[in-house]
Amino acid sequence: MVKDADTIVVTDLTNSTSIPVGLDFTPRSQSGAEVLELIQRRARQTQICLGCLESEKRHTDCIILQSSGVGCSSFCNKCQQSGEVCDLCATAGHVSVDPQFRACDSCISGNVHCFRFAVLASNQDCEQNNKTAMEKLMNDKQPLMSHLSSLTPGPDAVHVAKCLMGSLANWWLIIDGYRVNLVLLRTLRCDYVTKVGEEARSIYSLNSVRRRDRQSTDAVAEVCGQNSCALLQR
Repeated sequence: MVKDADTIVVTDLTNSTSIPVGLDFTPRSQSGAEVLELIQRRARQTQICLGCLESEKRHTDCIILQSSGVGCSSFCNKCQQSGEVCDLCATAGHVSVDPQFRACDSCISGNVHCFRFAVLASNQDCEQNNKTAMEKLMNDKQPLMSHLSSLTPGPDAVHVAKCLMGSLANWWLIIDGYRVNLVLLRTLRCDYVTKVGEEARSIYSLNSVRRRDRQSTDAVAEVCGQNSCALLQR
């Protein structure tokens, strides 16, 4: 049974451009190993270079990528062992020992410029199977050396903030040695005598400390933002 339709979105390092590049219909039961394999496959496919992408053997008539991306790479054992670009690779034009930052062998042999992405991060929400996959990815880099050596996993920031706000609503959290929860934030906001209450009202809206809309990202940003942290530390 299909559980989710997971969209794959690529964002550049400047966080100025985001574009959806794929869609996976994931089943209800999926192990951490299966999630890890999917992350590896999609990351390799995403960073296929333009030359390999335009090759007729790489996609179907519907422009759906069929290649696994394994062939679009350049790996040199000598460079990896020495940590420096060997003479042969330098002659071919390589300037990095990291396979993710090297022109692929196909472009080198065809004497064409290799345009490609390098997938440096993979963010997932923290369901147990995703968490297991991220832990495996962090702890076992060797099998990825030829394709995804610089790939780093990480949690989805939105879900992390929602978990933090949920913890504030349901339990006490210790911040700088003080116990804090969402009720205290609302109490601070209702303080019309001291300057702390005035500052709290400038940071938190009433809706954010009521926690009535659990899907509100604005409320999460207010409660878990930098201004909130600075106020709590004081």
